[in-house]
Amino acid sequence: MKHTVKIFTLVFIVLMLSFTSCEQESVYLEDITVYDVKVLTMIADTAVHQTGIALLVPSDDFELEQTYSVSLTGPQNDLRWEKMLKPVKADKRIGLFFNDILMPPYRSFPSGLYTVEVFKDDASFIETSIEYKRKERDEKLSDINPRWIIEDNKTFFVFDMEGNHTCSVTFYDGQGNELAQMKTRENLTEVASMSPEEVRKILIVANDDSSSTVDVYRYIISD
Repeated sequence: MKHTVKIFTLVFIVLMLSFTSCEQESVYLEDITVYDVKVLTMIADTAVHQTGIALLVPSDDFELEQTYSVSLTGPQNDLRWEKMLKPVKADKRIGLFFNDILMPPYRSFPSGLYTVEVFKDDASFIETSIEYKRKERDEKLSDINPRWIIEDNKTFFVFDMEGNHTCSVTFYDGQGNELAQMKTRENLTEVASMSPEEVRKILIVANDDSSSTVDVYRYIISD
């Protein structure tokens, strides 16, 4: 009789676990958008070039306050990137924006079949694959020569960039604190909320309006 009770209890526990797992909210992933990324980091007169990608993983099932763990695994399982992300709203869609997927300097980002996994706090996850082929953008980014111009007691931030881009420009101090951020389609923008002397890092992210490409410029300013 004791054995029968133990077996019944074990079966009951297994059934309850199965029922609980079926009650977990499912997440349906829509088509993932892949952006080609190129990075130029300037430290004094030294230029460091990198290639990478960024992913927009959309789903109407994402909860804006929920934190998700997202991973990307390379074609040969020898490359893997992981990041904790909260969903954002972009172009009337809710999705996870996974950036900083970069290769080491001077190595091309490989084409092939990549695996994307999205984990929730309750340990449930969804997996999908994307076929990636690097676009023919082998030319390296050139220095866009960012600088300050002061005219009529006004401070302007200027850089040399060709083409139709929407740029996000962020300024940081020596401790990595954000001083100011702005979005612009112009190569000359007035900056009134900070002093140029405070700036020790400039991050310029340029989205090409005609294609899914992103160019990233990082400028480290030494004392």
